[in-house]
Amino acid sequence: MHVNADTAKTQVTQSDWSQVISKYRRPNVRKVIWQLFDTFIPYFALWVLMVYTVQHGYSYCTTHGQKLRF
Repeated sequence: MHVNADTAKTQVTQSDWSQVISKYRRPNVRKVIWQLFDTFIPYFALWVLMVYTVQHGYSYCTTHGQKLRF
């Protein structure tokens, strides 16, 4: 397949990039808060669940999710 070099190259200017990324200029506090909850709540919930299961007699391998290798 033959591609014309003139049509394959496109000029991307500073103003083009500015237009593309303009919606990301201001932080969205709502998204930030959601992303923090979305990350840390499951992390801490799983951590608490792991501690709880170990304290209540489950083996560490069961809690940690690893198989024993003999």
